[in-house]
Amino acid sequence: TYIIDPNEIQESQYKALLAAQEAAIAALKHGAPAKASMEAAVKALQEKNHPELVLKLKRYIGFAMGLEFTEGSSVLNMKNHKQVQAGQVFTVSLGVSGLERLDTAYDRLRVYALQIADTVVVKPGGEPENFCTQAAKSWHNVSYTCNGNEDRQDGQDALQDFSSGNSGHAATKRRFCSKDTFAPATSVLLQHPAIAADQRIVCTLMRVNKAIKSAVIESSTSLLEVNIQVTWANEDGMAEIGSWINKYAGLVGSIRITFAGGQDPGGLLIPSIRLQQCWRLRSFVSSR
Repeated sequence: TYIIDPNEIQESQYKALLAAQEAAIAALKHGAPAKASMEAAVKALQEKNHPELVLKLKRYIGFAMGLEFTEGSSVLNMKNHKQVQAGQVFTVSLGVSGLERLDTAYDRLRVYALQIADTVVVKPGGEPENFCTQAAKSWHNVSYTCNGNEDRQDGQDALQDFSSGNSGHAATKRRFCSKDTFAPATSVLLQHPAIAADQRIVCTLMRVNKAIKSAVIESSTSLLEVNIQVTWANEDGMAEIGSWINKYAGLVGSIRITFAGGQDPGGLLIPSIRLQQCWRLRSFVSSR
């Protein structure tokens, strides 16, 4: 979870949930019952004076991963007495939803959720090994304040903090969002194939601001495949399509046009495209 413009209650809740997750992970020891993990999480939330989070926890806080992504016989709940074994891999995910903040005028920001998850392996002795240590989850790594009045971090430091979990700014109470922070963050997000392949997301990002538009264009993973079906081509229609292609020129990877009849729309489209800006265009096909 990344939190924008948080208040003190959200900070306290997140820190309590983080303490609970760490307690749940620590309880996954060889020979211990699986239920000890959730018991440790509940105890930690109560000790942090957040019983309301206990009520909003799911029925289980994690599960073993094996032949199936979720091994139903090894979920981490209050009823599972099955002993944890060394070598088992668990996802420990604490999430609460339906939380409300009353200090905002925006309905969309009033209800929120928090979730913290890691993948760990149980060791023969001692605490489990966490596979996700590079994804920083301390409060100052996940909270951002936009439009604040305090000094902002240098953009390169913000990139380091976001992408590699650098804790060099632990003394900073809150980090600030600016175009220098959002653009590197966009580059990181576009490395996820599901995001880069969603053309609606890519086109939406292109319209945010110039910095993010540049970050999208520079990403080697986000290429648009433009597929056009034309019943009967005309100059005005092709000029309108050409205007759209020019708008996203740096992202266009391929253009395929199929038409039923009339003049070849490819010949009508090419004059309206600034081909020198379509530097990533690899394929242009027009066929009946």
